[in-house]
Amino acid sequence: MQKPELVLVHGANHGAWSWFKVRAILENRGYKTTVIDLLSSGRDQTDANSITSVEEYARPLTDYLARVSEKVILVGHSLGGVSISYSMEKFPEKISKAVYVAAILQGNNESAVQTFPPGAVQNLIQQQVFLLPPNTQTTPTSFKLTEDFGLASKYMYNQCADEDVYLGMSMMKWTPYAAFVEKLLLSPARYGEVPRYYVVTSKDALLDKTLYQEARISAINVTRSFYLENSDHYPMLSKPAMLCNILSTIADL
Repeated sequence: MQKPELVLVHGANHGAWSWFKVRAILENRGYKTTVIDLLSSGRDQTDANSITSVEEYARPLTDYLARVSEKVILVGHSLGGVSISYSMEKFPEKISKAVYVAAILQGNNESAVQTFPPGAVQNLIQQQVFLLPPNTQTTPTSFKLTEDFGLASKYMYNQCADEDVYLGMSMMKWTPYAAFVEKLLLSPARYGEVPRYYVVTSKDALLDKTLYQEARISAINVTRSFYLENSDHYPMLSKPAMLCNILSTIADL
């Protein structure tokens, strides 16, 4: 029996490159994998400040889904949850399952920022973990996670080897703020038809296991949740084999 294709979608400031360990493991196990650079991410040179909608930001993903002939499994990490939710609404017939890995999980008419506990985003800004462009006087057009090694090691890559922290920091780019604040319209008849799975990262210091991830699972119905023990916010770097075991399990369900 042919194994399904997994389409891997990165989170904020990262790119297709962030899946390099996971892609190698899955391909060696016989899965076809596709990694996507969203607009302004990875090798894409679009200016993040010029992107004003999720539709634009996620276009590389939706363009790919428009071309596929067989159903795929979408895997979204962190802010990648926004792009896969948008794509599920647009192309439910092309997606067999959706997997949220420590990802934004929003409801109908809800933005990513609205899914955070009150004051959480402002707290990250104050601690300089969440960066806005200099001299931002009005609504920002892009954002970026910290470029400080100590803060990155504490909040983002706290279970990663130092070389993975340096890799992540060297490859990060600004992400369109629209992806963070735009409300998505998600219908039961389309988005709701795709089975949703959630991978909880137990030592996540950016999207807390209890305050964010488990709270979102309680708010938004998922088919099943899985727990990735001793994982930070970037399990594709810190726990790639364990993450692949979970993805394989979901693919075989």
